[in-house]
Amino acid sequence: ALAVALELYGPEGGALVAVAMAALIPLVNVANVTLMAMLLSSEGPDAKKILWQIAKNPLIQGCAIGLAINLLGVELWHPLHTLLDILGRGALGAGLLAVGAGLRVRYALKPSREIWLSVALKLALTPLVAAMAALAFGLSGEAFEIAMICAAVPTAMNGFILARQMGGDAELYAGAVTVQTAIAALSMPVIISLARALGG
Repeated sequence: ALAVALELYGPEGGALVAVAMAALIPLVNVANVTLMAMLLSSEGPDAKKILWQIAKNPLIQGCAIGLAINLLGVELWHPLHTLLDILGRGALGAGLLAVGAGLRVRYALKPSREIWLSVALKLALTPLVAAMAALAFGLSGEAFEIAMICAAVPTAMNGFILARQMGGDAELYAGAVTVQTAIAALSMPVIISLARALGG
């Protein structure tokens, strides 16, 4: 989403995606970790274990640190700010490489019913629900288009690591990401065009 927004809308589009990421990443990761901890535990739900799994999630940690720095108005030391900026620029490319390396091409040749279900939920239902919510809240123009880009992307590759760490079906997840990524290359331009028409 960040790569597409930067390409189509420049730094302003990237900033809007960053706002969406700041809202979505903690919420989605807390929900995912909680659900997986509850469903995959042989001993049943354990609040302490769930909280520990949430606390040690690096995406949640990163969002919490960034939010704290922002809310406290902490002025970062200029060399540190420069270093983090360089790392952040490199992270986008590294993230795209990681997604490519994690794809499982063999799953795209004969997707299972579970994979097709993930495609329908993520690439069709999610953008539809996001569009309805965005229009209900009065989003329009570039903000609406960015919201639709964020909703239309395939699921995140980092979930593969989470599934493997917590005992989920990591191979199924990798297959779902692979098929979603292939289809999203075709569906995203359509959704962006529709968003431009709807968002006015």
